[in-house]
Amino acid sequence: MARRSLCIAILGILVTGSGRASTFIEIPMPELIRAADAIVLGRVESIEGALTTDNRVHTYVRLQLEEVLKGDLAFASLTLRQAGGRVGDLEVSIHGSPRFQLGERVLVYLTRSADGSWHTSHLAMGKFGIVWDPATRRELAVREFGEGRVFSPRGRRLPPRDARSLRELRDQVRALAGAEEDAAPAMAPAGGPAESILAAQGATEFNLVMPERRWFEPDVGVPVGFFIDAVGDVDLGATMSTAVVEEGLAAWTAVSSASIELFNAGVATLVAQNTCDGESQIMFNDPFNEVDPPVGCAGTLALGGGCSTPSQNKEVNGVSFRRQTEGNLVFADGFSSSCAFKLPCNFAEVATHEIGHALGLAHSSEVLGETDPKLSGATMYFRVQFDDRCGSLEPYDADALTSLYPLVRFCGDLNGDGEIDILDVVIYRRALLELAPGFGQTGRCSVVGGQLDCDQADANRLRDDLAGLAQIENVCAAFFGGTQPSPVLEDLTPCNRFITDSWEFDVGGGQHVLIRADTVDSATAADLRFSGDCGPQEIAGDEEIACTFPPPAFKCPEFEFTAPTDATCTLHINIFPGASACASVETAGYVLTVEADDAPVDLTFVRDDSVP
Repeated sequence: MARRSLCIAILGILVTGSGRASTFIEIPMPELIRAADAIVLGRVESIEGALTTDNRVHTYVRLQLEEVLKGDLAFASLTLRQAGGRVGDLEVSIHGSPRFQLGERVLVYLTRSADGSWHTSHLAMGKFGIVWDPATRRELAVREFGEGRVFSPRGRRLPPRDARSLRELRDQVRALAGAEEDAAPAMAPAGGPAESILAAQGATEFNLVMPERRWFEPDVGVPVGFFIDAVGDVDLGATMSTAVVEEGLAAWTAVSSASIELFNAGVATLVAQNTCDGESQIMFNDPFNEVDPPVGCAGTLALGGGCSTPSQNKEVNGVSFRRQTEGNLVFADGFSSSCAFKLPCNFAEVATHEIGHALGLAHSSEVLGETDPKLSGATMYFRVQFDDRCGSLEPYDADALTSLYPLVRFCGDLNGDGEIDILDVVIYRRALLELAPGFGQTGRCSVVGGQLDCDQADANRLRDDLAGLAQIENVCAAFFGGTQPSPVLEDLTPCNRFITDSWEFDVGGGQHVLIRADTVDSATAADLRFSGDCGPQEIAGDEEIACTFPPPAFKCPEFEFTAPTDATCTLHINIFPGASACASVETAGYVLTVEADDAPVDLTFVRDDSVP
């Protein structure tokens, strides 16, 4: 089984009581103490990841209690259930989760879920590790946010390692919690997990990080769909909620320099965030109570993430990415309609930002007071803008998306068998025409016999599927990169006939242009010639260079010139097999290269004008 990973990022959009918009504002300590259902000091005695029967991954952290600072917890141990973890080949990662290690002493602020389980309040915000400071000879309570993005209400970024005196923190908790103790309800003990466990795996630590990931579907022209919760936000309503999400999807799709295309795939079937079910979804009102309640207009607005497959990797612009197979987003409930982000335009900005994370994009900057306006003005900046941009992007956002999803065209070795052939054409056409249910999951074209690789049986079947559709030769209609294989190997029956493919490309006046046609391999080699024009400049190539795989008695064509003007050029590739070639060659192909000033030129396939 391929190993999967679910990555969830805390995407907190927090607004202060005065109504000023800001991002990832820390809940002040007094409010965090009051909001916690319990606060305890203890030691980690076991860590276990588990896959439950509802296909969710949790990690159970058992604490041996030393002291209960808040809450009526009259027992010696307590088990926390943290979302995410590792069980065999299944990995669920949460951005901003706390780190636990066996034997570690911790001070934790706890929230009790409706099902009775306990977890740290607002993930890493509710966990302090206890360490001895030899310089001051005292115990410190250290809160490490790691990859969680949390900022203080005073307008400064918290250091990654927030350390304070354990004694002072303990006294503060006691003082604030003591006034509430008489009114606090009694709480039953929480031992081990109550869920039905399918599989479990012990661990020495719980420390989950976000891997580099991206969607692979855009690389073969397949759009990525998000299913949307039909209920919508409780204040915005269903119609407006769907509209602002679609605005965000459209903003990313509109980046013409990137290959990704997003769309509304329909009504979501709601499942919890830490579940990989193959359906990307955007949910409202926190239907599974996965987000801790806000404190006024402060707290976590949304959780976003998705499933990825570490066993499938691809390098893009020098970075190795694992394949993302699912992207999810859940918006919290409990925020008042007076909170600034509940306005449709601001909600659209937030949705666009969150979708960017689901695509694999990080923040443009996490520096408070960023001086580079391109970074600070981006929709992917760590702070919300709320400047009436709604669901729109800035130059940085478009550049980042283009780097992650560069434009590609779909003539090449798509099925990974080392050859460029009819099967690759079939993959592209099948995906483009939506003839292959499940293409996005397998990344292959086969549905015959349950196999995942393309084979001749698939080709035969799909040729029947494609009957009556546009000529399969036209699939390379917008090749990017300058070196172009024949759209499809040409059938040489009957012999002694010309086969002509027509192409177009643009050049600028004064550019040095090189055109070359070469043979693909010895099995498909044939006599190649080309002709055409670039405005007033005529093009003609016959036997100028040695072919890589020489056909009998022929060389291959090459032609160089300086373009007199800006022009759209027309090029006709002529293949003439001849009787001698037909004796040993059943199909013919070629590779076409066009360069302007030593740079590849975009080629557009126009038509096949084969003449018997």
